Amino acid sequence: MLHQGEGGPRDPSPPLAVCFLARAVRFLSGEAGVRQSLGIGTGPPTADNTHEVVQRVAPEGRVVYADNDSLVLARAQALPTSGPEGACACLDAGQGPGARPGRGRRTSTARSP
Repeated sequence: MLHQGEGGPRDPSPPLAVCFLARAVRFLSGEAGVRQSLGIGTGPPTADNTHEVVQRVAPEGRVVYADNDSLVLARAQALPTSGPEGACACLDAGQGPGARPGRGRRTSTARSP
């Protein structure tokens, strides 16, 4: 039996994991005062990305995404910019050509002017 938000064939609501992540990020950025976040293996960008949730609560928040999937990194290039107070970056955590073990490559930094 599927419950709301569990991604059944006719369920348009976001999966429970996405809802949980947004709720946890709102709590950490708001009540706990966290201003820097790291997303590891975040997958392709979606609506309400972590940096968007963080910066709605704390405009000065900074978020770094790290992934080793070249498709995810290519799509991350199209991430919307951050607010003027905050920052968002995506790092290549892969070990492919050009990557050095233990060192990530910055693929994009989004910050509005």
